[in-house]
Amino acid sequence: MAPPLRSHAVVSPEPGTAWLAVWFSLLYAVVDRAAGAVGGAIRSFAPGFDAAQLSTALAGLLWVAFLTVVGVGVVRQYRANPRAFGDRDVLRAFLDAHRPERERHALALAAALVGGAVVAVARDPFFAALDGTSRGLVALVETGTLAPFSWTSLVGGVVFLGGFALFAYGVDRAMTGAHRELLFQYHSRR
Repeated sequence: MAPPLRSHAVVSPEPGTAWLAVWFSLLYAVVDRAAGAVGGAIRSFAPGFDAAQLSTALAGLLWVAFLTVVGVGVVRQYRANPRAFGDRDVLRAFLDAHRPERERHALALAAALVGGAVVAVARDPFFAALDGTSRGLVALVETGTLAPFSWTSLVGGVVFLGGFALFAYGVDRAMTGAHRELLFQYHSRR
């Protein structure tokens, strides 16, 4: 009787998890930044309102959002994993086929660097525009008058979000590619 076939399993990462984490960090920063202005607007209608209640509610919503993001990431990763192979050579061939090409990996690193540079330059104007928008919305609620619109702020926000998207994509693909390369190197030596 032949010995049972030994299975070789590997958890091969899927892209998207780092992308979700990076975008969640921006959501957190935006909500944290806007909480003060929203609390001020609510206080104008409800003088007894405590801003700490709003902060607690927003923190709770952010935790729910965070757990949802983590849950989505875990489900996505484990829906296709672990992958089992009956032969070590088939495992190596799979890992080799899923390694990032040098050009794609370099492109992901370049995207992360360029996007990071754009974010670093456009960060302060973006958050200044966000603060201005929050104050404008509060003024609209309190007085009924619309604050003046700034095309510069809109363009700055679009540039920041474009750079942030490029950064998130680059970081995600670079991390996934590095993980896959390390898996290949590890299993090639065994």
